Amino acid sequence: IISKNFPVRIIKEVYYETKPKTIVLSKEEAKNIAFEKALKELEKVLGPQSKIVNKKESYVIIQDKILRANITAEVLEEIGMKEKISYIGGEH
Repeated sequence: IISKNFPVRIIKEVYYETKPKTIVLSKEEAKNIAFEKALKELEKVLGPQSKIVNKKESYVIIQDKILRANITAEVLEEIGMKEKISYIGGEH
């Protein structure tokens, strides 16, 4: 006997087998994509108050298949805190 308040529901999930897809890029295309991804990761770590003043990019090719981008960045950050300082006179 099943009533309206019976605490069971049916969830249907369908899984499909996927096939890996190989995309061949030119060296320049791979460099551009790797640089953009590395820059986005750097911006995530830095936060909104940081400003990249200078950046240097380098690339490493591993086994003629993998291109790895490295970014060395000079960043300007405001790390000080605003605080009111009051001074009441006294001896110097």
